[in-house]
Amino acid sequence: MYLFESWKESFLFLKPKNLKLLGLVTLRILASSYLFFAYAILLFMFFDNNLWGLFGIRIPEFNIIQKILLIDLFFLFILVTRPSVKKKSISYFLDYIRHFIIWFCISLVLYPMLDLIVKYGFWGILFNLVAFPLEIFFILFFLDSRLGVKNFFSSFQRACKMFFFNLPFIIIIFLVPYYFVFSYVHKIPIISKYINLLFLIGYICLFTNFYVKRLHDQFRIYFHSMFVHFIKYAKEYFFSLMKSWKTSLAFLKPKTFQSFTKEALVTMVSGYKVWFTYFSFLLIFYILPHFVGGPIPVFLHYISYVFIFFTLILCFRSTEGEKNFSYFWGHKMYLFVFFFAFLVMVFRFLFSILFAGVSIFIKAEVFENYPVYNHMGIVLVKKLVMYMTFISPILYFLALFIVDDKKHAHNIFISLGRATKMALFNYPFCFAIAILLLPLDLFVNGLFFFDAGEFWSSLLFVFYKSLFMAFMVTLYKKIIEKHYDFYFNS
Repeated sequence: MYLFESWKESFLFLKPKNLKLLGLVTLRILASSYLFFAYAILLFMFFDNNLWGLFGIRIPEFNIIQKILLIDLFFLFILVTRPSVKKKSISYFLDYIRHFIIWFCISLVLYPMLDLIVKYGFWGILFNLVAFPLEIFFILFFLDSRLGVKNFFSSFQRACKMFFFNLPFIIIIFLVPYYFVFSYVHKIPIISKYINLLFLIGYICLFTNFYVKRLHDQFRIYFHSMFVHFIKYAKEYFFSLMKSWKTSLAFLKPKTFQSFTKEALVTMVSGYKVWFTYFSFLLIFYILPHFVGGPIPVFLHYISYVFIFFTLILCFRSTEGEKNFSYFWGHKMYLFVFFFAFLVMVFRFLFSILFAGVSIFIKAEVFENYPVYNHMGIVLVKKLVMYMTFISPILYFLALFIVDDKKHAHNIFISLGRATKMALFNYPFCFAIAILLLPLDLFVNGLFFFDAGEFWSSLLFVFYKSLFMAFMVTLYKKIIEKHYDFYFNS
């Protein structure tokens, strides 16, 4: 929960008022040290072979000197911009000479490795971009601690914490804009170094300012020793997880599973009766792209897709009252559907990243001349990855927790945390149901290769998803009956 709360707080920095204040303080830091930055850039320019090359002069040693100078300047820029009670004179810099020597020795190994990784295209550049804020946070924590092996590694650990606990802010403010600038500017060798250096100075000032602010707000997270408490909590969590998995596997015993399946099917049939009474019109928008072309029908298809599954969950869940229009309206369906839609897109994005790395195993030469088998092989891998990451159960549990928790209905992060916990603590059962329904899933995907198969595949996809959903809703009901406090009050 600390992570989600911290992410929420980091998003608040992007509000115009907060962003303006952060920008003004960053500009003040830049203004107070502009002379140092100007001299540093001039010194950097003096050892630039590209500039000397304009006069027909090339000194090979300058390339090495410039790279070493960049390592030195990176550390010195942070030392200049960080707040200190000491006056920033020669004695101030000499106080941190030992910190600098340690950083310099590490950089002689680290920087050549980063230069090598950049050659691996997008992922190499991304790795370097992630390393940049981590380096700044590490140096800042390192400068704020005493010299020692333990403090050195503690500084790195704290830097990683600050990076991950403020990831949304870093991605939006730094990773995205810097990646696009870097991908275009690096093609112009003469000016790319200086644009890169200006960005370096600007972001060092920004992240130093951000570091001070977050350290003040989250001091306990970074400096209080949480390792012992973490080990204790992890141990308790592990045993609790194993106990829950054992309970979850008990549902798969023949007699228990037979009863469970019967209850799930009754839930599905009774839910469909209500759904067809009130929401059957959504199917018109869902199948529209099969009859009408253009972007609007496709948009309506995806919107109706989200509405169909959210309304099905509302129809499947158990409730004391009658399921009528006032019931659906009372749960502010329109609001939660859009939250749900947003999370569907986020999860699909995360899933596509996971699948991108796995799909290469399926694209073997064996399948090249057999498109049907190739398609089904890729689908099989996709489904297995999706089952192993329990994305679908999380989405279904999320919708149920949003509807059931009146107190925190506005807080999507609390519901998401509970949904993830339920999916994780009942993982064996969720995975077993997914594998059990896998033949139906593959059959639905296989229909794409037949005439009019795409249309029937879309309709059967709704049936398959609702069947899986009925099992998840029944599981949710049984788990909440027994462990309500664990999910809602823990």
